[in-house]
Amino acid sequence: MSTLSKVLTRGLDVINKSRVFFSVFAALIVLHMLMMWHVRIYPFVDLPNHLAKATIYRYYGESANQFDDYYAVDIFPKPNVFHLLFTGSRLFPSVESANRLLMTLYVVLLPFVVLLIIRKVKGNQWFSMLSFLCLYNLNLGWGFIDYAISIPFLLLWFYFLVDYHDHRSIRNRIMISALFLLLFFMHAITSLFSLLIYFIYCIYRYRTSLQDLVKELLVCVPLTGMLFVWWNIDSQEGQSTIRFLMDYYSNDYVPTILVRGKHLLTYDNTFLLDGFFGNMTSTVFSAFIVLFCVWALFKNWKKLAELIKKSTLPYILFFCAMFCYFFLPPGIQGNGALHERFSVFVLLSMIILVSILYSKKLNNVLIVTICLMCLFYSILWVDYFLEFQRENESFTQDMLDDTGGGKLVGLIYDQQYRGQPVYIHFPNYNIVWNRAITATNIIDYPFGSVRRTADYDSLPRYDEWIGIRDNKWWDEYFVFDYLLVRGEVPEEVIPLHNEYGVVENIDKWSLYRKHHIQ
Repeated sequence: MSTLSKVLTRGLDVINKSRVFFSVFAALIVLHMLMMWHVRIYPFVDLPNHLAKATIYRYYGESANQFDDYYAVDIFPKPNVFHLLFTGSRLFPSVESANRLLMTLYVVLLPFVVLLIIRKVKGNQWFSMLSFLCLYNLNLGWGFIDYAISIPFLLLWFYFLVDYHDHRSIRNRIMISALFLLLFFMHAITSLFSLLIYFIYCIYRYRTSLQDLVKELLVCVPLTGMLFVWWNIDSQEGQSTIRFLMDYYSNDYVPTILVRGKHLLTYDNTFLLDGFFGNMTSTVFSAFIVLFCVWALFKNWKKLAELIKKSTLPYILFFCAMFCYFFLPPGIQGNGALHERFSVFVLLSMIILVSILYSKKLNNVLIVTICLMCLFYSILWVDYFLEFQRENESFTQDMLDDTGGGKLVGLIYDQQYRGQPVYIHFPNYNIVWNRAITATNIIDYPFGSVRRTADYDSLPRYDEWIGIRDNKWWDEYFVFDYLLVRGEVPEEVIPLHNEYGVVENIDKWSLYRKHHIQ
C-alpha cells in the first residue's frame, strides 16, 4: 500500500465514514442551494423566455398592461406548463422569486433522489456523489427549464417504480400514476421516456402472463390519453412525422453515430469555459463517470448476469436512455435538441449502475478522489455564476424603466458569455420587469403555451441571431419605440442611427428611443 493510501486510510478510519459521507453530501447541496438563491439573473439561455411566459400568464387581462392585445395564453391540455403555472402563481411575490425557489429545489432534488435510488437498490452510496457532476447539464445550460425540472421528478418516478417492483402496494401504484401525469405537465419528452421505461419493464416482468401485462399497463392509460389529445390538437401541419423519420433514418442517421458518441462526453457542462477548454472540462467530468462504469463492469464481468437479474430496472433505465440518445433524431416538427437531452440520463443511469456493480466498500483513495472531483466541479460553477453576476450588475430594472411601457425589440450583437449565446433572450426581461410589449419568439414556437394574437406588422418576429448571421436591419423594426442593444452597433445599421437616440448606455448595454417619443 502506498504512503498516500496509508495516510488516507488512517485518517478516515478515525471517524465514521457514513458521517463523512452525509456531511460532504449535505455541504455540496447547501453550496449549490446558496448559489441558486444568490444569483440575481441566471446564465441559462432560454430561461428569460420562460420567465416572460409566466409573467404574461400571471398578469394576463389586467388593465395595467396590453398583454391580451398581443399575446394569447393557451395551457390546456398542453404539456410543458409546470414551470409556467408554478412561477406564474400568485402564491409567490414575483415570477423571479418563484423561479429561484424552483431552481433551488432542482439542485436539492437531483442528487438526493439519486441517493434514494442507490440506497433502494442496495448500491454503494458514495457513487451518488457523482450526480453533482450532472447538475448543470446541457438542458439547464440552454435554459430548457421545463425539461431540466423534470429530470429529478423522472428519477423520483423511477424510485417508486423500483419500490413497486419489490412491494406491489397501492401507494406505489398511485405514486407511479400521479407522477406519470406530473411528468406530462413538466415535459412531454420525459413523460414519453417514462412510458418507454415502464413498457419495457412490464414486458420483461410479465412476459409469461398476458393478463398481468395488460393489468399493469392500465396505469399508463391516463398519460397516454393526455398525450393523444394534445398531439391531435397541437400537431403542426406540413411533412408528417412518419415521413420525416423515414427520410432521416434512411439518409442522415448513420453518419451521426460516432459523432454522438463523442458528444456524449461534451454536451453536459460545456458552458463552463469557451472553445477547446470548455470541451475538455466537460469531457473530464463526463469521462470520470463513464470510466467508473467501465471499471466496475470489468471488475464484475463474471457476475453481470446475476447482478442484472437482481436489479433489472437500473439496466432498463440505462438501455432506454442509450436508445433515446443514440437513436432519436436531433429534432422533430420544429423542436430542436431532441436526442441531446438524454445525455444526462445516460450519465445518471451509469452512476446508479456503478453503485450496484461495485457495492462493496470503496477504498479511501477512491472516496477522496470522488469528493475532490465534486468539490472542483462546484468551485468551477461557483466561479461561473459569480463572474456572470459581476458582468451584469448594470443590467437592472432601472435601466429598462425608461421605456415607459413602449414597445421594445432587442438587437443583441454581443451575444456570448464564455462562448455561449446566453444573452439572446435578455429583451424578455422587459416583459418580466415592466410587463411591457416586447418582440419575443416565445409566441412563435411550435407547441407553445403563449401564442401571438397580434399580426406581424404590429409585432414583428424577433431575430435572436441578428449578431451572428449578419448585421442586417429589419425595416419592420420601425414599429418599435425602443431598442435594447448589447454590443457595438455596426455602422451599416443606418436606420438605427437616423431614427433612434441613446437613452441609456451602461457597460455593453444601450437603450435607444425613437426620436419623436418624448
